[in-house]
Amino acid sequence: MYRTRIEHPIATGRIHWLPAEHRFGPVTGGLYHPSALPGVGTGIRLGDLLLGIQIERSGQHSDEGELVQIAFHAPTLAAPHLYPGARWTIFEGPRPVAELAIKAVLIKTS
Repeated sequence: MYRTRIEHPIATGRIHWLPAEHRFGPVTGGLYHPSALPGVGTGIRLGDLLLGIQIERSGQHSDEGELVQIAFHAPTLAAPHLYPGARWTIFEGPRPVAELAIKAVLIKTS
């Protein structure tokens, strides 16, 4: 069954999409299934595990980006990097497509 919403989000955040030339195409739909790596820019440690993430888009935008709810396929692996202010890089395949800033953690994962 195809889901259009995250049943039990573990955090909320703001996502900032990188310019379109970094993406394979426009992100459509309410539920997006990319990969994520803790950190942004020079803060990315390639030794960290690339994690599967679910991003539920709200369509609510501000200067900080689009409000989203998130869940991870392996939340215990994401837990050390889940706190308000934590930043993540979102990937489609090998390409970074967005940056995510965690605003609130809703469920303790560890």
